[in-house]
Amino acid sequence: MTEHPILFSGPMVQAILDGHKMMTRRVVKFPYAPKMVGSAYNLGHQSAFPASKGGWIFYTCPAEFVTIRMQEGEGLLCPYGQPGDRLWVREAWRVGAWAEDDGKIAVDYKAGPICRTKWLTVPDPDKFNDLWEGSTQEAEVAYGIKERYKWKPGESPCRWRPSLFMPRWASRITLEITAVRVERVQDISEEDVEAEGLALQSWAGEDLEGWPKTAGFAQLWDSLNAKRGYGWEANPWVWVIAFKRVK
Repeated sequence: MTEHPILFSGPMVQAILDGHKMMTRRVVKFPYAPKMVGSAYNLGHQSAFPASKGGWIFYTCPAEFVTIRMQEGEGLLCPYGQPGDRLWVREAWRVGAWAEDDGKIAVDYKAGPICRTKWLTVPDPDKFNDLWEGSTQEAEVAYGIKERYKWKPGESPCRWRPSLFMPRWASRITLEITAVRVERVQDISEEDVEAEGLALQSWAGEDLEGWPKTAGFAQLWDSLNAKRGYGWEANPWVWVIAFKRVK
């Protein structure tokens, strides 16, 4: 069993905590042609893409396997792991309080509930000192104090830190991968939309009642991936990763 970090937005973190999200889709990054041009042609179980530098590259994409096999026999493994592996979730966080004598930090999570619940030991003393010194300065600017905390839980003056920079020790959510397959993003079913935690009636202020649930997923997908060239209309190959929460 191996562990891999994975990023989730605040709403998706909340959906995991509520037990509504049990699946995620991530773009497959092909090593030799990261940007495909032209159209893809179906060749049975294979798809051929014109490579951006000329020539053709063939990928076999059997949905029941974790590995994409290329014509040369090389394999492309899912970077997030295989069934039985674990994912630890990175989310937006901040220092909620600190105990300088013990080298411990309490963490607030932006997705909520924004409240420190227990002390976490920072494995690296130098990292603890950086967090302690920075948090002390932020508290002094906000409240004019340097004590470990003089505020109610959830009212920390410390800045929010991006999910990308969450360390393993601060993560509160661990997931176990139960299945991995590959498919085109537009192949998502309405059942999978719900497993993605998106059983929504509206998205971006637009009423979706009466629309297929995939319409809301398509808008969310574009908000995260269109600018990178992997929008809904591009219909990229995606890793479909099913998981369960390890409590």
